[in-house]
Amino acid sequence: MKNYTLILTFIFAFQLAKTQNYCKNWSFEDTIKCPDDVSQLERAKYWINPSGGTPDYFNECDSIPLYPTVPPNVGVPYNSLGWQQTKTGNAYAGFILFAGNRPEYPNTREYISTKLVKPLELGIKYYVSFYVSLADSYNYATDGIGAYLSIEKIMRDTIYYGDTLSYTPQIANPQGNIIKDKKNWTLISSEIIGNGERYITIGNFKSNNNMDTLHLTDGSENERRYLMRSYYYADDICISEDSSNCNFVVSNELIQTQIKNQIIYNSFSQKLFVNNLNANKISIYNSLGILVKNITLTNEQNEIDVSHLEKGIYFAQIISTTGSFYYKFIIF
Repeated sequence: MKNYTLILTFIFAFQLAKTQNYCKNWSFEDTIKCPDDVSQLERAKYWINPSGGTPDYFNECDSIPLYPTVPPNVGVPYNSLGWQQTKTGNAYAGFILFAGNRPEYPNTREYISTKLVKPLELGIKYYVSFYVSLADSYNYATDGIGAYLSIEKIMRDTIYYGDTLSYTPQIANPQGNIIKDKKNWTLISSEIIGNGERYITIGNFKSNNNMDTLHLTDGSENERRYLMRSYYYADDICISEDSSNCNFVVSNELIQTQIKNQIIYNSFSQKLFVNNLNANKISIYNSLGILVKNITLTNEQNEIDVSHLEKGIYFAQIISTTGSFYYKFIIF
């Protein structure tokens, strides 16, 4: 039994590695404490503010309106900066990328940063992606958005919002591609060859002279504090060796929560029952890692006959209808 368990643990680790997201808390679901005001990014587990800015954390747990007619300050989908559904889950981050109405702080920027699950390996290709959406209350859009991966942790204390971090992002939105969509999420993605990087920092690394902006007419023109500013929500940060995983990966910390009680083996009927998982395909491997059953489920099908399989320990890989991967050990 110990040998079977060891083999299956190896199989599980191997399969998970192929779908791993190197970014911790990639959709900001893991919460240290529910945010109740702006400038509380650190309440999203593993995420930090790397500069003198004040990035924000939005979560649907903040459901108390400031006033009867005013939305929750940092709620989801409705908050003090606008209305936006999450790309995934129930939370996202937010930061200022440009603020042109403060001459004393001409290069105002905010950034978000986190340590990776493990360093990127030398010479290995990785795919990096994240999504952004312009907040409703702001009337300037910009092309200045990117992600910088570094070996050392970035921490810079500056007065007020702080100046532009002087790094060249490996992942950058193309010059002139002004992101002005307030309804949908815009994907930013590219490739990187690993060189031991351990951190990712996201924000605007361009100076005002090197970026493009666009004045919109649907922002808060009458609110002085929002004039000439670009503010974006961010969600679904992904770093993976497989390009197909970045839109669909499920973090290791969420896997056990999401599959709990979703796949049940009934020893009397000798069938597997799949409950509320929206499973599309299930592959079952024996203790030697050999595929013994491969099932593509229909909309009506939620049970699988395994009576022909010998008793023992098996490993199930489940692919949902959205492309997410789930895993579970099963003893027949």
